[in-house]
Amino acid sequence: MNICIIGLGWLGTPLAEKLKEDGHTINGSTKKKTKKNAIIKREINAFILDVSKSIFINQQQTSTIDIIVITIPPLKKENQNYYGDKLIEIVEQFPETSKFIFTSSISVYENLSGEYNEDSKKLIQSSPILIAEKKLSGLLNSRLTILRLGGLVGLNRHPINIIQGKKNIKNPKGLINLVHINDVINAIKVIIKKSHFGYTYNLVNPYNPERKIYYDKMIEKYNLLPVSFESSSKIIHRKINASKICKELDFSFNTSIKKIE
Repeated sequence: MNICIIGLGWLGTPLAEKLKEDGHTINGSTKKKTKKNAIIKREINAFILDVSKSIFINQQQTSTIDIIVITIPPLKKENQNYYGDKLIEIVEQFPETSKFIFTSSISVYENLSGEYNEDSKKLIQSSPILIAEKKLSGLLNSRLTILRLGGLVGLNRHPINIIQGKKNIKNPKGLINLVHINDVINAIKVIIKKSHFGYTYNLVNPYNPERKIYYDKMIEKYNLLPVSFESSSKIIHRKINASKICKELDFSFNTSIKKIE
């Protein structure tokens, strides 16, 4: 199968490598020429695409593509429609038979206490990511599957690296909603293998401890700088339910978020 990944970054590059191992032909975009050359050496057909400058993609890169995975993050513009509009311009360059996976974010849900599943109406309507979801869904309908990712960890990326040693961390009793990059890649592989399009799924590891409990254990385990929490700060007990993808696709989260890699 011919697959194109828009955004060969932290997630897109290892995803490309795993899909290539499965026998797929992989194309993908990057903003930098130096990175393009390095990716080509891995037998991945890389091309330059800087969305902030030009969204044109050579037809040779689009005409035979079966599935497109969009991993580029929101573009920092004051116009909240800008991100979605740019994604639409990219999508329209691919054949009408192509199918799409869009890596969205659980940040589309309101930051209020409660449990959120894919049917929740408590959404941040002004979110550029949610606006992009709606624009893509309106154009692609059943050709699009949306993955709302939790906080991403793995490959030297973890929030503990940012907060260690800091003071007055808010919301100590808030819940952890993280997902490991391995599980994201595996979810995308399952969707492709089963040709499961036209759906929206949350992707968050079911281990949801309170922030203070989780970070204190991580700090002790890895001998990191301690942090202090604001005990008087407002408590937001926000849980993202990701059971839908497990039930519908027989998917399981197999990589722990209790370690730093």
